[in-house]
Amino acid sequence: NVGTETGRMATRNPNVMSASGNTRGTSTITDVISRDAFSPRFGYNMYCLDYIAQEVWVLANGCADPTLLNVLLNGGDLHHETALTIWGQEALDEDTRNGTRITRAKAKLANFAILYGVGKENLASQVKCSLYEAGIMIKKVKQKYPGVFTFADKMEKLVKTQGYITSAYGRKIWMNPWNAEAGRNYYVQGSSADAMKTSIIRVNKLFNDNPAWDVHILLTLHDEMILEISKKSPQRFILSEIKKCMERQPELVNIKGKLGVEISKCPNSWSKKIKTTFEDIPL
Repeated sequence: NVGTETGRMATRNPNVMSASGNTRGTSTITDVISRDAFSPRFGYNMYCLDYIAQEVWVLANGCADPTLLNVLLNGGDLHHETALTIWGQEALDEDTRNGTRITRAKAKLANFAILYGVGKENLASQVKCSLYEAGIMIKKVKQKYPGVFTFADKMEKLVKTQGYITSAYGRKIWMNPWNAEAGRNYYVQGSSADAMKTSIIRVNKLFNDNPAWDVHILLTLHDEMILEISKKSPQRFILSEIKKCMERQPELVNIKGKLGVEISKCPNSWSKKIKTTFEDIPL
């Protein structure tokens, strides 16, 4: 299948995009942890290169909200900042005393819900709070990141007036005007999809320029690229070059090359990913 309306790639028969990583009985493929089916061949290692908080970075690029950009570009913790904005330092201190991160976890749910434009009913359901509390949360986040909401309004108006929005990569994403309020989401998902497709093209060129490398892209899933590399190939150098290709996204002009990629090794199958550093990767 070519893909979704936003431009993300999709698959069917089987739907690999819904391959379950940590639950049983919920996969559209089999009644097992379906990522177990993806394993490296003998003599190869499997790695997963994963964009870090890709959609938040892409949203920040689009809306150019100075507060949001400042948090991200200076290495801040967006979810911590939101927790501080909504519940205050006292709630975070109580989590520290109790050895939990409940407040930050709730803030993470709130961030994705609010930044992507769900209503207070959905937010209340996700965060397990009252409609009144959800309304207060949305109001506080809107005050902290007004540029996000200005950007959302802009995207909605563009859909209503011209029938499409343009991704960060210049691709037109056509939409029905009745679904105009989803314009912000389409920008984020569409631009994220473009980033991955651009990475695939650049990585493929890298492989063509280095025919001696025994390395293959097995699959991409949203913000992940899964590869297998021969143990006889220079694994550390290859992964370093692939990482550079994925992170080099000049089209995202407002985030100044900060879109990061982390590397995980999959020892036996895709179902188990272990974050790794270059020092742990064989030469």
